Amino acid sequence: MKIRQFSVCLLILAALVSCSKENPSSGAGGGGEKEPEEKPSEITPDKGMTLYGLVSDTDGKPVEGVVVSDAYTCVKTDSRGVYQMKRARDAKFVFISMPSGYECATQKDFGNMPLFYQNCKSLTGTASSVYRADFSLSKRKHSDNRFTLVAIGDPQPDYDSDVERFRSETVADINREIERFSGSETVAVALGDIIGIDENHSGKRLTKMKKVLGEIDVPTYHVIGNHDKDKLSPDGLTFSNIMGPLYYSFNVGMVHFVILDDLRFSGNTDYTLGFTKEQYEWLAQDLSFVPKNHKVVLCFHAPMYNNFARYSYATQIFELVKNYKDPIIMAAHTHNYKYSKNKLGMREYILSTACGYFWRANHATDGTPNGYYVFTFDGTEIKDMYFKGTDWDKSHQMRIYRASDNYAISGGGRYSFSDDGFGKDEIAVNVFSGGPDWKVSVYEDGVLTGTATYLENQYDRWMCGLYINHAYKCNKLEDITKAKHIYRYKLKNPDTRQIKVEARDPFGNVFTETSVVGTNDFSLAEPPLQKGLKDGADRPYTYFWWR
Repeated sequence: MKIRQFSVCLLILAALVSCSKENPSSGAGGGGEKEPEEKPSEITPDKGMTLYGLVSDTDGKPVEGVVVSDAYTCVKTDSRGVYQMKRARDAKFVFISMPSGYECATQKDFGNMPLFYQNCKSLTGTASSVYRADFSLSKRKHSDNRFTLVAIGDPQPDYDSDVERFRSETVADINREIERFSGSETVAVALGDIIGIDENHSGKRLTKMKKVLGEIDVPTYHVIGNHDKDKLSPDGLTFSNIMGPLYYSFNVGMVHFVILDDLRFSGNTDYTLGFTKEQYEWLAQDLSFVPKNHKVVLCFHAPMYNNFARYSYATQIFELVKNYKDPIIMAAHTHNYKYSKNKLGMREYILSTACGYFWRANHATDGTPNGYYVFTFDGTEIKDMYFKGTDWDKSHQMRIYRASDNYAISGGGRYSFSDDGFGKDEIAVNVFSGGPDWKVSVYEDGVLTGTATYLENQYDRWMCGLYINHAYKCNKLEDITKAKHIYRYKLKNPDTRQIKVEARDPFGNVFTETSVVGTNDFSLAEPPLQKGLKDGADRPYTYFWWR
């Protein structure tokens, strides 16, 4: 490969020619790259190479070792910051795997959405036409060895008023929360179902959601969900035209994040889980550049639990990552938080939702408030993880119920934990991000009397009383999800006057609750910050029936 310097005029001319080719547009198809202050050197690719470019920093210095891909081939930049490859015939994008210590430009008209990709061929070109795509990176303000991840499950707006709730509630809350981490690096990822319904499969609502995601004050990456396909196009093409690649990777510190599409559609709405051969082959190349002592985080939308052997290329992909440093899986889709380990020993975080019960109220049917999750990474270790309820204080991590109490609203059924065989001297505790590795201790009148038992599948009966026959299209018990994070405890003294629960998570955090939700007490149905909110005019339902 030859690199030669041209005059300033020729440099400007070459840059203008390069920029005139098809980059992601500023409309529904993506964001245009912000103009770099310095134009890169002219490059002549090797014979047969049809996709090439320069990766440099904002000072114009080349960045070596950056992995670049067209979703079929992965290469890395040389000492001069140059990459080159033979572009695949079906390649749509060229993208970088964001290297540790760097950030990229943001997308025009889309706030902080990172511009880690470009279209990789001109409108009139072919796969054999030589195409150049350059990337400019800036060094992070802080070391990213320790960083924060905000993980968002299922925003899923059906109406524009839902988009506005996501913006004014969820995004506003996230921006307040990440102020706590202003001295360190933070990124975010939305784990699919960016939309719920998009009128006429047009992509207009998805474009609005992309703008709102860009209002998050940190770079925010995306995963495709089933509704991002069945409400747009089952092949994911409409989604990718707006959001970018369906699979890619990025690095923060010693953590390598891999974004995958695990939804295989066979019609407009019918789908199963699994990956494609192209994703598997791409990931094998992508991981070949990742040191084995780094952590890999697999992000996809729909969890596979221990059934992954049934799904195409899932076993092969999990085998690729299992030998990295404590790899984990992050998924969403179920609207029901669950933490577990699969049979390969990989930890799985299946996150509840930003939208709760599809924005029809303020909780998912497992009893978890609308919200998101905050992870702190240090090197390859997760040092902390907590659930943050939207517009709730961070301390709001659980609800306590007496089994002798019951919950009903006029026009609905009457529900109690005694329906599930709980005795009148028992309590139930819904710990929103709880799991089998939490310790939930119970105090009666100030005296520690024991530890509650974890239940893997249990209705939150308060949610049944709140939602059934009231929430839109929630008409029977089967519409409520059994929670994966409820605990059961038999009081030593059924007449105890004060109950206190301490829930200790695996990271040493201790959350305390003393308030017991009494019979027909629905004061916790909405957070204090939302008192007085009104329904969106475009919804065919109301969600303030408990007031």
